[in-house]
Amino acid sequence: MSLSTRQNGAGPEAVLVVGSGYGALKAAEDLSHGGIPVVWAARARHFLELPPGVEPFAQWPADLSFQFRPLYLRVTRHPLVTPLTQARVESLVQANGGCEALVVQDPVYVDYDLCTGCGRCQEVCPLNDSDHPPLSRSPAYCPSRSLLMDKRATSPCRQACPLGVNAQAYLALTAAGRFAEALAVIRRDNPLPGVCGYICSHPCEGACRRAELDEPLAIRDVKRFLFDYEAEEGPAALPAPVAPRRGLRVAVVGSGPAGLTAAHFLNQDGFAVTVFEALDQAGGMLRVGINAFRLPRAVLEAELAALNASGVVIRTGQRVDSAQALLDEGFAAVLIATGTPTDLRLNLPGEDLVGVLHCVDFLARVNQGVKVAVGPRTVIIGGGNSAMDAARTALRLGAKEVTVLAIETEESLPAAPQEVSEAREEGVFFCLGRAPLRIVGTERVEEVIFRTAHWDFPPDASPCIVFDSDAEESLEADSVIVAIGQRPSLADSPLGAELALGRGGRLMVDADLAASRERVFGAGDAVTGPSTVVQAMAAGRRAAGEISARLAGATPWRDLAQAPRGVGQPEPIAEELPQQPRQRMAQRQPRLRK
Repeated sequence: MSLSTRQNGAGPEAVLVVGSGYGALKAAEDLSHGGIPVVWAARARHFLELPPGVEPFAQWPADLSFQFRPLYLRVTRHPLVTPLTQARVESLVQANGGCEALVVQDPVYVDYDLCTGCGRCQEVCPLNDSDHPPLSRSPAYCPSRSLLMDKRATSPCRQACPLGVNAQAYLALTAAGRFAEALAVIRRDNPLPGVCGYICSHPCEGACRRAELDEPLAIRDVKRFLFDYEAEEGPAALPAPVAPRRGLRVAVVGSGPAGLTAAHFLNQDGFAVTVFEALDQAGGMLRVGINAFRLPRAVLEAELAALNASGVVIRTGQRVDSAQALLDEGFAAVLIATGTPTDLRLNLPGEDLVGVLHCVDFLARVNQGVKVAVGPRTVIIGGGNSAMDAARTALRLGAKEVTVLAIETEESLPAAPQEVSEAREEGVFFCLGRAPLRIVGTERVEEVIFRTAHWDFPPDASPCIVFDSDAEESLEADSVIVAIGQRPSLADSPLGAELALGRGGRLMVDADLAASRERVFGAGDAVTGPSTVVQAMAAGRRAAGEISARLAGATPWRDLAQAPRGVGQPEPIAEELPQQPRQRMAQRQPRLRK
């Protein structure tokens, strides 16, 4: 801030007091009692803090404010005194017959006009654990009977979360047994905590500093526990909308993670939201693309019921063929969040043989209750999470031998390590470092021919397959499931015909996520191509912010990744902190899981 002796109502006789301690306190008191405005700036965390190396007088206690606290409160709350702790004078120059000072203040996070230094916040703060040295005191503390807030830079786990969920806060609340409050913290940024508790890719755990000591905390599993605990007590409940109703309607096309998240935040911001879903049940790929043994349907239904109860309207069995038609119906904006429901093809000989299935279509039919037959020997082509889902589903449908054929090595498989591990436990075989050449059979698939290969990533070209040998190998197969990726379906629909599409049929949007037609926006995999659930949710939240900004002038969420905040680096991990094993989520035995 810039302070002048002749600005901000200070008048020509305003005084800048710089420094801390009793002398500065007494000077500020005398000046303010004399009717002279005072700006009191100190580098210290509180005004009675002695400079480094200065010892208190023998007759004074080290805690000076024990004696001077009443005087301190009177002075700092005097209407003519502007107190600035953790502040430094950057420049001081003569101007207009007085002086002009540039004072920079670090964040203090405390409203000193309201704080009395009672210490109640320390008593209830979950980040307070005297048994563990790094948390031996609360971030809110009173070193000199004057409340301070020791707020460190934003934690790596929160920065890694695409939604910016405050993992530190809800883990601390959970550890304190305050489960409802912990779940409320999650729902500030994530309207689908149950879904994420089961299937989130948990990038937060990859950034967890606990790994520097032993293993990352089980952040995702804690989220799952909180949701399941709430479910035992009653129905899931989202917070009521915080903004007044705006009288504007917004249509969301698609009820996957991006669409549902956008609908929630638009509803919170006062818009009347209607979600259109072409399938007979809501959930999009959460329902038809992810198996019930990974995401229990009761969890998904509870999340959808909570959205409905908060005011979001979901219309199932309604395919949208025109965004303009929705605008003509009176919707102020339309968000396209239709995901990537169409399989990519290998385009290899034999792909059209009987017994060759494609992953998204295969999982969708199974998850919708359609009877799908697989042969005793099933080969899965692909190495991602969807391939693991297909492999484990084939086992549950009666396949005796399931083999995953993928070009990647064990270390480079795109599937999550946990998904690979659980597939192995259930009996799935892996044939890695191989690329298929053709699928062979007369009328029905009989075998898959392949060669050893690897990916090559030229610096100025697209990745390509490089074969390592001319020798051909084969796997006998009664069924083949192709799981090499997905693409949007907009290019195949009337809806996409009225919008500009880019590579791979993706919806083209500008920096504000606006599509080629006025008041039409896009979010999620329909725009970016396949991503994780939490990335799609973050895209939906950002789209909600852009729509709100366009329609009502609200501030959009330009960047959900939490920018580092605070005034210091994270606390170092104490050397005396013992290593402890990570708590594992209990699972049924693989034989029973199948």
